[in-house]
Amino acid sequence: MQPTSTKEEARAIYHAGTTREARSAKALRLAKLLGCHLTLALRAVSGNPEARAEILARAISAKKVEIFRGQTGNWLYDVNRHINLCLAIEEYGERTTACR
Repeated sequence: MQPTSTKEEARAIYHAGTTREARSAKALRLAKLLGCHLTLALRAVSGNPEARAEILARAISAKKVEIFRGQTGNWLYDVNRHINLCLAIEEYGERTTACR
């Protein structure tokens, strides 16, 4: 089945892979996105509930900052970062309120 939208394509890329290498790559992207330690991201990707909660809290906080940047017209606003934060929030907890 072909993705029908850019959002679906982004989700497919973000959620792809269950191999060890794919999990490691996902953890590395997550650590880079949120500026957290790689071990925290690895634990979250592995399914540790405490690490997932910490990642979710950091992603929600970072998304609020990114939204504020966008609303104020700040030159630091990055739409790709905003989308990736939405995908991380969707994956690690709040599926219904991720991208509004």
